[in-house]
Amino acid sequence: MANFIEVKDLVYRYSKEQGDDNLCPAIDHVSIEIKRGEYISIAGSNGSGKSTLARCLNGLLLPTEGEILVDGMDTNDDDLIWDIRKKIGMVFQNPDNQIVSSMVEDEVAFGPENIGIENPELRKRVDNALKSVGMYEYRNREAHKLSGGQKQRIAIAGAVAMRPDCIVFDEPTAMLDPKGRSQVMKVIRELNDQGITIILITHFMEEVAEADRVLVMKSGKLLADSVPEDVFADTNLIESAGLEIPAAVLLRNELIENGISLSHEVINKDDLVDALCR
Repeated sequence: MANFIEVKDLVYRYSKEQGDDNLCPAIDHVSIEIKRGEYISIAGSNGSGKSTLARCLNGLLLPTEGEILVDGMDTNDDDLIWDIRKKIGMVFQNPDNQIVSSMVEDEVAFGPENIGIENPELRKRVDNALKSVGMYEYRNREAHKLSGGQKQRIAIAGAVAMRPDCIVFDEPTAMLDPKGRSQVMKVIRELNDQGITIILITHFMEEVAEADRVLVMKSGKLLADSVPEDVFADTNLIESAGLEIPAAVLLRNELIENGISLSHEVINKDDLVDALCR
């Protein structure tokens, strides 16, 4: 299968005007290949470069060195940047910073309307996007009266309505309570099941466990690119990246040490419950 996104020897340095006087690049010679339909998680502590990488993927930031190709299109090409942004949607951590309309359905319609989508196609996109995140019944509600988790689902619906091939989620649950986090993660999994490529930026290791592949970053460098089971098995890697081992993995390890036979592929709460019940 051909690569959908190719990050080639990417370097990104913030200028002094952007408030960073450090000489060290935020992204330091990173290369990644992502295939269409994959579910990728990018993990790292604050300052690891993961959010900077997210903004580079759809051209919000342009490489200082190296290049990024999205479906063969170079993000450095000004003539292609809007085509690239139609391919890759973005959802950020604070939904209040993304919501621009007072009514829910107007908010979801905002993006596609701006690129010239008209009724009845616009109506169809809005309705389908709201249904995909479980918010159709809220379509005539005032957006600012929703809970944090509901607002984030509306922000996701706005991205879905653009019909992207990929959505980059930059810490989408960081400002949510456990219920809101659970709602948003359920929607992300369902979108991936529908064939949308998912890139999830997070420091919550329980969320990392949901992905097909995990990229671990520290100080702008890529420390690891592997399946979650292998990443969680490397405690030195997790600790050096400033991350925490998920509670389910810690409990699994303790049970193994106490003589209970469990597979190292058990990395989340549901897997652990199923394994113990068997």
